[in-house]
Amino acid sequence: MNAYKHTNEQSLALRIQILQSLEFEQYKTLKNTIKIIADTNNPINIGKKIFTDFIDINSSSIKTSGLVAISDFFIGKILGKYRSASKYMLSLFIQKLTSFLILKSNK
Repeated sequence: MNAYKHTNEQSLALRIQILQSLEFEQYKTLKNTIKIIADTNNPINIGKKIFTDFIDINSSSIKTSGLVAISDFFIGKILGKYRSASKYMLSLFIQKLTSFLILKSNK
């Protein structure tokens, strides 16, 4: 910190005003930064960003992704995916196979 020598009340009042304006600017910057952090860490915004950045948005890719997800869900439920290692491997193999067939049929 710089040591300021104040010779009179006017210079002291001016320095106080400068520090108050600096405080106000820093508060505004901090508030905007916190708002940006809150917006970027919002789960809905994260989901939107993942969806728009990593998935090619067109009707066939959305349909294909939905079909693959539905088939994976039902195969996991029918075969009891998390009950044993053999059922897990079997359901994983069938899920990969159905995903391949769905993707191949939509091209």
